[in-house]
Amino acid sequence: MFGSARAKGPAAWGRRVVGDVKRIGVMMDLDQPYKRHIVVYSGIQEYAKRHPDWEIVVDEWADHSLPAKPGRPVPYDGIIGRISKLGGERAKHLDLPAVNVWLASPAKGLPSVLPDFEAAGKLVAEHLLGRGFRYLAALSQVGDVGVRKQADAMKAFADKAGFDGWLGIESIVDPKSYSDWQQAVRVIERWMDTWKVPLGLVVIDARWGRVIIEAAKRHGWCCPEQIAIVCLHNEEVHCDHPDPGLTAVEMPDEKRGYKAAEMLDALIDAKRQGRSPFIDPQTVFMPPVGLVVRHSTDFFAVDNPLVGQALRYIAAHLHKPLSVAAVAQTLGVARRTLDGWFQKSIGTTVADEINRLRLERVKRELLAGSEPIKAIAKRTGFTHIRTFNNQFKQDTGMSPGEFRNARARKAMDE
Repeated sequence: MFGSARAKGPAAWGRRVVGDVKRIGVMMDLDQPYKRHIVVYSGIQEYAKRHPDWEIVVDEWADHSLPAKPGRPVPYDGIIGRISKLGGERAKHLDLPAVNVWLASPAKGLPSVLPDFEAAGKLVAEHLLGRGFRYLAALSQVGDVGVRKQADAMKAFADKAGFDGWLGIESIVDPKSYSDWQQAVRVIERWMDTWKVPLGLVVIDARWGRVIIEAAKRHGWCCPEQIAIVCLHNEEVHCDHPDPGLTAVEMPDEKRGYKAAEMLDALIDAKRQGRSPFIDPQTVFMPPVGLVVRHSTDFFAVDNPLVGQALRYIAAHLHKPLSVAAVAQTLGVARRTLDGWFQKSIGTTVADEINRLRLERVKRELLAGSEPIKAIAKRTGFTHIRTFNNQFKQDTGMSPGEFRNARARKAMDE
């Protein structure tokens, strides 16, 4: 998370600064962790830190702070964030630069920087279908545009790939009470009665992933062997701790906030040069960074039960030196026979799958904290650090240290 910038609250409104300082109203509710507001805001903060002429004011009600008619004092040089219909209308009426970051914003015709959930849907579908999950579905909340776009893209990708296992999207009401919660769980349970397995499922956030995991147990299904789950957003604390941990889409929310701030800055400069900020408004869609693969999808849904047994054994013993011969011996088959089954079921050898799973676990560990790389390599079964470094670089194109720094750095490269 970025450090703090010169952020001030509404109490400072009366001290309207003119001249070179640009006073920015950030229209966001920072108490909404599931909506990633705080992460987008951190990108805006970073831009402000790098531009001393920026002074940002967190003002959830910035739409009401703007005067209804021109000629009255305007508290900001521009606004940015989740722009409401009222905010968009008043900004246009005042010719005030505004940049929206809300996918479902009712404001029309505003410059926007938005998450590309269609690209996320394609990424998720490719991941799940590539692991043998023949059926796909999505769980959303009523009115959630992001899940809907992602689900449509998943279906389109599956159709194009020749799969006909789309089981649809179910929408539940965001619960405001315990009775709402119970009703939502009942809706999910009834929907699950129509499922076919192996199923790959997208859920709006980790709390519903936890509900699905428990409900799947009551149906006699295992996760990830029969039900694989992907969360729409990578909320680390919430996704790491269920059992199994939940695979999630990593969206570039910090970078999106930075890009939106950069766009707003350019609009303010253009306005000062006499150009309206609403001429040819641009919308930028930012694709996902990738998938953070955790145990909820880290499995191949296979028809051969012995291959499935081998995969479970490998996953449980990745922390130890593990040979193909040891896996074959555990199953009571010849190594060549097991390799043949793997090639037929998942298109790879046993050794390659062991290395892939180890590298995926290393990536998660690298992103989870600052533990020394050698310790992570040893704990994930790599006995020779040079071999580990070579395999990691061959897989990712960078060293383990570069990988960790690239994902954690605060700089927002274009």
